[in-house]
Amino acid sequence: MRGSMRFEWPIVVTLFAAAACGGDDGTGGTDAGPTGSDGGASDAGAPDAGGGTDAGSGTDAGFRDGGGADAGPRDAGAVDGGACADCIDDELEWGRTGGFTFYDDTSVLKPCNTFELTREYRGDPPDRTCASDVPCAGDAVTMGEVLAALAHADVVAAFDAAPVLYGRDTRPVDGQVFSVTQSGATVLVGAPCTGGGAGECTPIPAGVQALVDLLAALTEERRAEEPCASAFPD
Repeated sequence: MRGSMRFEWPIVVTLFAAAACGGDDGTGGTDAGPTGSDGGASDAGAPDAGGGTDAGSGTDAGFRDGGGADAGPRDAGAVDGGACADCIDDELEWGRTGGFTFYDDTSVLKPCNTFELTREYRGDPPDRTCASDVPCAGDAVTMGEVLAALAHADVVAAFDAAPVLYGRDTRPVDGQVFSVTQSGATVLVGAPCTGGGAGECTPIPAGVQALVDLLAALTEERRAEEPCASAFPD
């Protein structure tokens, strides 16, 4: 679908870091040593010492405080402002196509992590749409998982070979295929190459099938959450 803010007062840093996407590192979320007694500047003077030093793991909540106070790398799950650090650079579009359907649903992931779902009807009802952000952490499908799936060697090869169809194309008999498009390249995934059928059939690479399954799950999860749940009650 996915600049930088500085907060000078330590108490603001602590509260903001606790709310940022990604969570703390389980060490208490604040650097060891004096807090609130440095006259108004955060992490003033020399770097944190001893047991309070950020260990360079990048998981201390203090790394989200505006960048420059703590010396370690940023959390992999968030950047300043609480936004996901995992961002998609090029718009990704997917959905099922083909068949004599009453409507078509199209999912789009826009930079940086904005998900949009659009339903286009073939008749009188007006089209529906909704938008939400794909999370950077948690139990739902995350931006990191989407980016990892897109980086799989099977998927990279598929987009390099695009336009390409894997599996069996059932559109001639009122079936559908799953379409994934990015940067003008489209990969189509049909039914598995089993059970006979006319014509040649290219087996679906494991990485490509995993991407299809992940994107389908992402659509269902986002649709079940507001505001999509109200826009798509059926």
